[in-house]
Amino acid sequence: VVDDDNILQQYFLPAYMFSRKGAVWFSGHCHAYEHFFYGLKHFIVSGGGGGPRQRVLTDRYQQHIDMYDAGPVRPFHYCIVQREDSVLNVVMQPLEMGSAVRGHSFSVALR
Repeated sequence: VVDDDNILQQYFLPAYMFSRKGAVWFSGHCHAYEHFFYGLKHFIVSGGGGGPRQRVLTDRYQQHIDMYDAGPVRPFHYCIVQREDSVLNVVMQPLEMGSAVRGHSFSVALR
Protein backbone atom coordinates (compact mmCIF):
# COMPACT_ATOMS: atom_id res chain seq x y z
CA VAL A 1 0.00 0.00 0.00
CA VAL A 2 3.03 2.26 0.48
CA ASP A 3 5.29 2.91 -2.49
CA ASP A 4 8.80 1.47 -2.56
CA ASP A 5 11.45 3.84 -1.18
CA ASN A 6 13.81 4.96 -3.96
CA ILE A 7 16.69 5.81 -1.57
CA LEU A 8 16.54 2.36 0.05
CA GLN A 9 16.41 0.70 -3.34
CA GLN A 10 19.39 2.68 -4.59
CA TYR A 11 21.72 2.49 -1.58
CA PHE A 12 20.73 -0.47 0.60
CA LEU A 13 18.82 -3.03 -1.48
CA PRO A 14 21.75 -3.98 -3.77
CA ALA A 15 23.98 -4.76 -0.76
CA TYR A 16 21.24 -6.91 0.79
CA MET A 17 20.47 -8.76 -2.43
CA PHE A 18 24.13 -9.62 -3.04
CA SER A 19 24.87 -10.43 0.60
CA ARG A 20 25.49 -14.11 1.30
CA LYS A 21 24.64 -13.58 4.98
CA GLY A 22 21.52 -11.40 4.68
CA ALA A 23 18.41 -13.55 5.04
CA VAL A 24 15.54 -11.36 6.26
CA TRP A 25 14.94 -7.62 5.80
CA PHE A 26 12.64 -6.05 8.42
CA SER A 27 10.87 -2.76 7.87
CA GLY A 28 8.01 -0.89 9.50
CA HIS A 29 7.07 0.87 6.29
CA CYS A 30 3.27 0.79 6.80
CA HIS A 31 0.88 -0.13 9.62
CA ALA A 32 0.41 -3.76 8.63
CA TYR A 33 2.19 -7.10 8.38
CA GLU A 34 3.39 -8.23 4.97
CA HIS A 35 5.82 -10.95 3.87
CA PHE A 36 7.43 -10.78 0.45
CA PHE A 37 9.89 -13.27 -1.03
CA TYR A 38 12.04 -12.18 -3.94
CA GLY A 39 15.39 -13.43 -5.23
CA LEU A 40 15.73 -15.96 -2.36
CA LYS A 41 15.39 -13.10 0.14
CA HIS A 42 12.62 -12.42 2.67
CA PHE A 43 11.17 -8.94 3.17
CA ILE A 44 9.00 -8.36 6.25
CA VAL A 45 6.89 -5.30 6.93
CA SER A 46 6.10 -5.35 10.64
CA GLY A 47 4.24 -2.16 11.43
CA GLY A 48 1.23 -3.47 13.32
CA GLY A 49 2.16 -2.48 16.86
CA GLY A 50 -0.24 0.45 17.06
CA GLY A 51 -1.70 3.38 15.23
CA PRO A 52 -4.38 3.25 12.60
CA ARG A 53 -4.05 0.13 10.51
CA GLN A 54 -3.71 0.50 6.77
CA ARG A 55 -5.57 -1.64 4.26
CA VAL A 56 -3.09 -3.49 2.07
CA LEU A 57 -3.75 -4.32 -1.53
CA THR A 58 -4.67 -7.97 -1.93
CA ASP A 59 -5.77 -8.02 -5.53
CA ARG A 60 -4.30 -7.42 -8.95
CA TYR A 61 -3.22 -3.90 -7.93
CA GLN A 62 -0.62 -5.05 -5.39
CA GLN A 63 3.01 -4.27 -6.28
CA HIS A 64 4.50 -7.45 -4.79
CA ILE A 65 3.10 -10.90 -4.02
CA ASP A 66 2.34 -11.12 -0.30
CA MET A 67 3.05 -14.50 1.32
CA TYR A 68 0.59 -13.65 4.15
CA ASP A 69 -2.87 -13.97 2.62
CA ALA A 70 -4.99 -12.75 5.49
CA GLY A 71 -7.06 -10.05 3.86
CA PRO A 72 -6.62 -6.32 3.56
CA VAL A 73 -6.72 -5.34 7.27
CA ARG A 74 -3.99 -7.11 9.22
CA PRO A 75 -4.01 -7.71 12.99
CA PHE A 76 -1.96 -5.79 15.50
CA HIS A 77 1.07 -8.01 16.04
CA TYR A 78 4.69 -8.51 17.03
CA CYS A 79 7.41 -10.70 15.53
CA ILE A 80 9.54 -13.31 17.25
CA VAL A 81 12.85 -14.25 15.63
CA GLN A 82 14.74 -17.24 17.03
CA ARG A 83 17.83 -19.00 15.79
CA GLU A 84 18.08 -22.75 16.27
CA ASP A 85 21.45 -23.99 15.02
CA SER A 86 21.51 -23.12 11.31
CA VAL A 87 17.80 -22.23 11.01
CA LEU A 88 16.17 -18.86 11.63
CA ASN A 89 12.52 -19.13 12.67
CA VAL A 90 10.28 -16.08 12.26
CA VAL A 91 6.80 -15.92 13.79
CA MET A 92 4.28 -13.11 13.47
CA GLN A 93 2.11 -13.30 16.58
CA PRO A 94 -1.24 -11.46 16.43
CA LEU A 95 -2.23 -9.51 19.54
CA GLU A 96 -5.90 -10.13 18.84
CA MET A 97 -7.32 -13.50 19.71
CA GLY A 98 -10.03 -15.42 17.90
CA SER A 99 -10.49 -18.11 15.33
CA ALA A 100 -10.57 -15.63 12.42
CA VAL A 101 -7.18 -14.14 13.33
CA ARG A 102 -4.16 -16.20 12.41
CA GLY A 103 -0.46 -15.68 12.62
CA HIS A 104 2.25 -16.35 10.11
CA SER A 105 5.55 -18.18 10.33
CA PHE A 106 8.44 -19.27 8.16
CA SER A 107 11.96 -20.64 8.53
CA VAL A 108 15.17 -19.79 6.74
CA ALA A 109 18.16 -22.11 6.47
CA LEU A 110 21.25 -20.04 7.25
CA ARG A 111 24.41 -20.43 5.22
